[in-house]
Amino acid sequence: MLSSVQKLGNVLVRKNMMNGAVQASNYATEATFETQPYKLHKLTEGPSTTVKMTRAEGLQFYKEMVTIRRMETVAANLYKSKAIRGFCHLYSGQASDLYTGV
Repeated sequence: MLSSVQKLGNVLVRKNMMNGAVQASNYATEATFETQPYKLHKLTEGPSTTVKMTRAEGLQFYKEMVTIRRMETVAANLYKSKAIRGFCHLYSGQASDLYTGV
């Protein structure tokens, strides 16, 4: 009986911790990333090495990447079922970040 009460308590504590983590993550409105400097050719100054992204931009990038990956999965299934003739080159999610501009 005591062990089942402990298990229930652990589950409740985990749920509360997860809710706290979700609530805390809702407060972030932007993120800053450091990038490596680029090698330049015939330029005196390159792009900034710090990049800021807003929450809305991050969500838009995520939605676009998920859409591209889903379309690739559907294209792969259609190709395997021979509904797409010829050659179908799939990136398998590797380049979806390139199309979104990340």
